[in-house]
Amino acid sequence: MRIAYFGIDMFYPCLETLIKDGHDIICIFTQTYSNEEYDAARKVKSCAATQNIPVHLQPPTRTDIEALFEQDCDMVLCAGYKYKIPDWRDGSIKYAVNIHPSLLPVGGGRIPLPLAITKGCKETGVTLHQISSDWDAGDILLQKRIPLSQSDILDSLLEQAQKDSVLLMRQFLENPNDYWQKATPQNPDDIEYWPMPEAGHFAADFTKNVNEVEKYLRAHRFTHPNGDIEYIDNVHFDITEHTYEPGTVLSEDNDTFSIAVADGILSFTVCLRSNT
Repeated sequence: MRIAYFGIDMFYPCLETLIKDGHDIICIFTQTYSNEEYDAARKVKSCAATQNIPVHLQPPTRTDIEALFEQDCDMVLCAGYKYKIPDWRDGSIKYAVNIHPSLLPVGGGRIPLPLAITKGCKETGVTLHQISSDWDAGDILLQKRIPLSQSDILDSLLEQAQKDSVLLMRQFLENPNDYWQKATPQNPDDIEYWPMPEAGHFAADFTKNVNEVEKYLRAHRFTHPNGDIEYIDNVHFDITEHTYEPGTVLSEDNDTFSIAVADGILSFTVCLRSNT
């Protein structure tokens, strides 16, 4: 199948899989980043250079879509792409699919994975849906559930979502027309859109109680400008009375911290995964 790929490194395994499975990636739409932040499209751009695939860094226009028609593009696949896809109908494109990391119609929005943790959800998942004029509102093609526990962290949750996205994408491509025709509209009464939080939303406030703070720790994942990933793991807590001021660091040993909060003691490890 001839596919135009719109995405960044978040779902890079999908791009790798499409190439491995013999699909023709006719172009890639991705985005630019400032010098002060990590280029979260490095892998996508490197793959494009290796495979000699044209790359577009600007938001797509209707003219870009018409150019895809002229190249006999069969499918648009959107995977972690922040710009809206213009109207893609009335041409060669048969399917326009978005990969979204939540169980739509719950969790539409830019960053549903960390919000699923901070909201205390019992489950999340991955949804393949038709691209429509509204964000994350198209008919549902396929879904896979991911149960959540109090030990799940964002780093491992993202890894699971990537694996599931590859499985669902391959499943869809085995019989795309059948899945397309059987797509299920989202029930408007069940839609729960999660807007982008304000800056600092994921900063842990150690003056709060254990149940509140530990969720924000588990939702932490920071990418340094050099690509190293910093995340929190091994979060444990003990609800107990104490006389410490909330936020007091009780111990620090090899990046493992013990900190007093309003109603107990929290311990966690700050992990760093190198990009090299």
